[in-house]
Amino acid sequence: MAVSDMMGPDQSDEGLKPSNEREQGGELAQGEDPNQVAKRWLKPGTPPEIVERVVQIQGMMSYSGPLPRPSDMAEYEEVFSGAADRIIGMAEKSLELKGHVMNLESGLQRRRVNAATMVSLALVGAGILAIIYDPAWLSIPLVTSGILTLTYRELVKVVRAWLESKRGD
Repeated sequence: MAVSDMMGPDQSDEGLKPSNEREQGGELAQGEDPNQVAKRWLKPGTPPEIVERVVQIQGMMSYSGPLPRPSDMAEYEEVFSGAADRIIGMAEKSLELKGHVMNLESGLQRRRVNAATMVSLALVGAGILAIIYDPAWLSIPLVTSGILTLTYRELVKVVRAWLESKRGD
């Protein structure tokens, strides 16, 4: 049985319209029976095991975000004056620290790329010196490995940019 088959006549799959603001947050108004709330949302005659499962799912719903819901924030402020400011301050500090960590990681990534480039160029340079100073057999692996590492680095950069553009679409 599909969910749309169990919904009442005035409800659609696209968006259920709760009867009060407390239900929007997944909470029950004081003294409300969860089974009664579920029955308002479902068609009459929905099997009891389906109603029970809907009640269980509603009980598992939670809220997640950088800040509490506005209603929860107001309750915190009622209990402890200044709590809302402190909570917002903690969220701002957390975002600031995340930004700082991201900057450090990008700097580390740049240094890694620069080091890899220097090693690759050193290998190519050593290969050229090997050609000039006669152990020519040594120049082939040195130059080849230097060129391959430079090519690999550029290829990885192109593939990452392509994947990020696909993720953004």
